[in-house]
Amino acid sequence: NTTKRRAGALEITGAMTVARPRNEVYAFWRNLSNLPSFMSHLEEVTELSDTRSKWKAKLPGGVGSVTWEAMITEDAP
Repeated sequence: NTTKRRAGALEITGAMTVARPRNEVYAFWRNLSNLPSFMSHLEEVTELSDTRSKWKAKLPGGVGSVTWEAMITEDAP
């Protein structure tokens, strides 16, 4: 069979219940250095100041990583 097949897009969604107080969860999430502990593509997040951070993420296929700096422009718990 010489017919070429193209894979379609796949969307996966999910939900999770976190049995902790909202303010505790927000404080954990807002500490950016915690993000790699549950976001497997992140290698490191370093907070440079209250609003600036440096991120390092793995590229798909294990071909390396990418780094960038980010700035929080608005923060609403």
